[in-house]
Amino acid sequence: MKKNRLQLPLCVVVCLLVSWTGRAAAAGGTSTDQAVSLEYLDTHWSGIPRANLLGADPTGNNKLYNSGWWYRTDGDVSEHPLPPPDIETYLPARISATWFDLGGHGFRVTESTYVLDNEGPSGGFVTVLQVKNDNAGARNFRLFHYLDVDLGGGDQAALVNAHFLKFSGGASRAAYKAYSPASEGPVHYQVGSHPTLVSLLNDGNPTELTDSGLPYTAGDVTAAYEFTFAQMPGGSAREATISVFLNPPADRVKGDMQGVAQSPPQISQRAGVDFAFGLLMRRNFMVGPWTVSDAPAGAAVAGVDDFDGDYRDEVVYRHPVTGAVTLEASPLTAAPTLPLNWKLAATGDFNGDLKADLLWRNTTSQKLVVWTMNGSVKTGALTPVPSQAQNVNWEIAGAADFNGDDYRDLLWYNQTTGKVVIWYMDASLRRGFGAFTNPASVGNTNWKIVGVGDYGRGPGGVYNTQDIVWQNETSGNIVIWYLDGNGTRTSGQFTDPTSLATG
Repeated sequence: MKKNRLQLPLCVVVCLLVSWTGRAAAAGGTSTDQAVSLEYLDTHWSGIPRANLLGADPTGNNKLYNSGWWYRTDGDVSEHPLPPPDIETYLPARISATWFDLGGHGFRVTESTYVLDNEGPSGGFVTVLQVKNDNAGARNFRLFHYLDVDLGGGDQAALVNAHFLKFSGGASRAAYKAYSPASEGPVHYQVGSHPTLVSLLNDGNPTELTDSGLPYTAGDVTAAYEFTFAQMPGGSAREATISVFLNPPADRVKGDMQGVAQSPPQISQRAGVDFAFGLLMRRNFMVGPWTVSDAPAGAAVAGVDDFDGDYRDEVVYRHPVTGAVTLEASPLTAAPTLPLNWKLAATGDFNGDLKADLLWRNTTSQKLVVWTMNGSVKTGALTPVPSQAQNVNWEIAGAADFNGDDYRDLLWYNQTTGKVVIWYMDASLRRGFGAFTNPASVGNTNWKIVGVGDYGRGPGGVYNTQDIVWQNETSGNIVIWYLDGNGTRTSGQFTDPTSLATG
């Protein structure tokens, strides 16, 4: 399945710029987002890529030791660590590095590393390496990313899928993810001890990772990912992305457009217009654009979620005339085309398989049904209990785990009164109880709920809880209600910018 691609944000800030001509001396520096700091030590650009991550662990200690890249191209008999770059820049929440002709091999390379505080203490970084072939002919390029974390004794590693490793040890956890679209080559991994794995990359011999090393149950865990690019000359840059997070939020069922533990994106589409676009969110700030691709002609965006369990979001579309549903470019299979009085009301994992499902509401009968999904394949159907609201004024505004019990709850909005109710659901999709949010409404029915998700704690808020996004139909302004685990608003903030414009 082809994934939507995105444009990463550019930061416009005063920065410290360190540049060289020719081979540079090692430098290093620090980038900070709120309480989380990522430090590249002066040995970072070497075969021992030292780095520290501070403020992301409840112990207050650094749990990161090494994080860095190696590469190999045609004619090389071994891997090379990325050397000191030609340009190295340390900004608030971002590190940038550029190599104009990496190792004299004719490749232009840039690294962009984003530092992210998830307010736990929890946080991490996302590293995006872009490679462009400036040679006259096609060339092969292999990338290796190596990570060494020390989580506090008896480290363990578990494989979520080929792109996602989880580590644990002591009271700490870590998530290590790799992203490379299928068109940009396979991703391989290997887990082991520090001396064994780092020596593979530094021993003067060519390395191929073997998708091995699990289960790993003791000592100081290290891991590596391998990317393979076959690059034509003068083409667009190929891209490999790595994300590393210490103590990530527990509810990571929903994926992310960037493949990182950021805030949910906001997707906008004008009525009657095929084109849709997204804005990547960092708390209440809109930090950059995301381009929607593969949209079927005439279809409308109906949801964004991780339907295949790869921890990356997909977009689901529905055609307003035919009712046909498409996941990215793939039509649903083993699923009927429902009449238009069935509205795709929400997405989320309702059966605990770590893959998002589709929640439908019939606008005539008010009946609810959940289609359980495995990617674009419908695998079954569940009926919530109760199976409908009391009257036609209530519509589902979203689904999320509002009280932290690991079960997806239903958020209802009354179109007449503006009141908001949460149905707290159990593992069998049965309502345990329902309760109004506090406050129970905005007080003006021009405000409509347009999304739910964790947008950070907000002023005076609570970590790892779900929030409500409102938009004013007259002004287009957007406000986030930050909620605690009891459905009580702890604060409210406009997004920045405040509006996407009306419509």
